[in-house]
Amino acid sequence: MPYQKSLYNLLVPYPDGRTIIFNAFSGALGLFQPDALQRYHENKLSAEEEQTLVKKGILVPEGTDEKSLIHQDRANGILHSKENLIRLWTTSACNARCYYCFEKGIAPVTMTEATADQVIAFILPMLQEGGTLTLEWFGGEPLLNPGIIDYIVGKLAPSCQRLHCRLQSAFISNGSLIDAAIVQKMKTTWNTKYVQITLDGDRKTYNAAKDYICPEKHNFDNVLHNIKLLAENEIHVSIRMNYDTTNYESLLSLIDYLHQELGNYHNIFYYVYPLWSCLNEEAADPFHSTATADQNLIALFDRIVQYGMTPPRMLARLNYKKNQCSSCSTSSYAIFPDGTLGKCSETFLQNIGDVWNGVTDPDTFSQWTDTGLDPTCDTCIYLPLCQGGCRSSLFTKMPRCFAYKDIIPELLVWYVSKLLERRPIN
Repeated sequence: MPYQKSLYNLLVPYPDGRTIIFNAFSGALGLFQPDALQRYHENKLSAEEEQTLVKKGILVPEGTDEKSLIHQDRANGILHSKENLIRLWTTSACNARCYYCFEKGIAPVTMTEATADQVIAFILPMLQEGGTLTLEWFGGEPLLNPGIIDYIVGKLAPSCQRLHCRLQSAFISNGSLIDAAIVQKMKTTWNTKYVQITLDGDRKTYNAAKDYICPEKHNFDNVLHNIKLLAENEIHVSIRMNYDTTNYESLLSLIDYLHQELGNYHNIFYYVYPLWSCLNEEAADPFHSTATADQNLIALFDRIVQYGMTPPRMLARLNYKKNQCSSCSTSSYAIFPDGTLGKCSETFLQNIGDVWNGVTDPDTFSQWTDTGLDPTCDTCIYLPLCQGGCRSSLFTKMPRCFAYKDIIPELLVWYVSKLLERRPIN
């Protein structure tokens, strides 16, 4: 059978004279010796070499339409997902005053039970037999209004049980308001899948960045204590470390400290991510970050891997992304504390309807749920890693391309070096 090279093969020189070959669709990774690389380019591979590359997806049967396979996965994720993901703002108020907050300057609004009743009425018809309902609690700081979480989960649970629909919660929180009572609710009532907590650097950097209203009570040490409390109760914690190019040394110190303090916990996931420019141009003092993915970011990854805190591939984000962002799904909404509807947290100023009337702006909804691609994405070698990038870039200054795109070659060299520390790659 004749074969052709995959559209998604990336070749990167490795320092020892060999060449990395990485397939962004299959995830296959290997090293070519110079003579093998020449045979690859000249289509003169041996039968054994050819079959090895076929198994890895680096060669595919002639006529294979890889783009169609990727497009089909993306379309299925957008149009036919069995997961309803609802991001719920319990309040737009917050007990922190992060300098980079994209909601800065927005009036605090807290969800009432009257609004929550309509939220429940909006969600109920969306539930699918045998499906999943994920309620991602957001804000502001969502735990400033835990009563509304109790109320909504309690009202939705019977219908989910009747439909054998899995009901689970996730939290995007600063972590300062977590205590034993909240942890108990997370475990027994709210069915918490994970809690994401952001740390901006070591103690000094974190406290300055968060600028809590009550710093003697809510601070770095308080949040670390609460992370331990979650982990001890078998609740998964994702620690996001924001990188803005000015806090590199502080993040190194933070990683050292987290390894020392949290190294014995198995259910904590650590990752570093660059901050982007403020998306809220109406904010009184918008923050504009110059953060980019760079070699310092890779050095932070390396420190995390050295401690065994997170596997290198998870940090490098080199896996095939079957779906576009969940905000693009027809079964996903953002619901704000006043009951207005959106599709994404980054476009929280965009109103596409409300829980009383449903979607009243079908054109904008269709822009979010369009299964097509920008022509530049359609021909991009990295398409399998991002599926068209961030859809909110149509409406904000959010970059479309994924954060690590510009350093993929450097990431691959780093990743291969980590693998070679464990075993050779041929």
